[in-house]
Amino acid sequence: MSQLEYPTDWSKVTRKLKEVNQEREHVKKVLEDASSLPELKEVTSKLLELVRRYEELLIANPNKRVSVNIGDYTQETSLADSLEENEPAHLKVRKQRAKEIARKLYSKAHPDLGGTVESFRVIREAAKSGDLETLKFMSMSFDPDIRSESNTANLMKALEGKQQAFRGTASFKLAALYYANRGRFVAKCKEVLKNKIVNLEVRILGYTTYQSGAEDENTA
Repeated sequence: MSQLEYPTDWSKVTRKLKEVNQEREHVKKVLEDASSLPELKEVTSKLLELVRRYEELLIANPNKRVSVNIGDYTQETSLADSLEENEPAHLKVRKQRAKEIARKLYSKAHPDLGGTVESFRVIREAAKSGDLETLKFMSMSFDPDIRSESNTANLMKALEGKQQAFRGTASFKLAALYYANRGRFVAKCKEVLKNKIVNLEVRILGYTTYQSGAEDENTA
């Protein structure tokens, strides 16, 4: 099978993958930039201060984990981070599968073995995030023999499904609101961040209560 046997379908897949990735990067940038809006400065500063306190508690109590389903705050630095959910089971499966595909691609993409720095970076980031669609695209790029009509059509369908799912997320809807109604956007951002603050305060309270109990036991 030649590399140019399905040029039209492959061109559509290439454009769709670029569109999906650009959409995600754009939403991420909008939400990251939103953290610096003057209207959100107070609530953002409070969240980041709580994140700092929480990190200190994690260091002080490395073996203690308070069971509150509010996500991991150790890496939160922006509104985009505050919208992240706990990692679902299906994403863990995708990441495992992504690592398996990536291992086969590294030898082809590594700059020292004839690949490019950019290709290697794309594969590494896709493996880290569980982005199977990008990895399948890279596999088909390196090996045109697997770029059959059915494989191309299946990849296109997967990309379209991924795009639709992303457009249904809170992050996408909030970013769309940024352009449609700035006032409502700011109000919604404050709501999201304040909910995170409340939940984080609950977790911090759990740690401080644990610390107090441990101190009482030591003095008894």
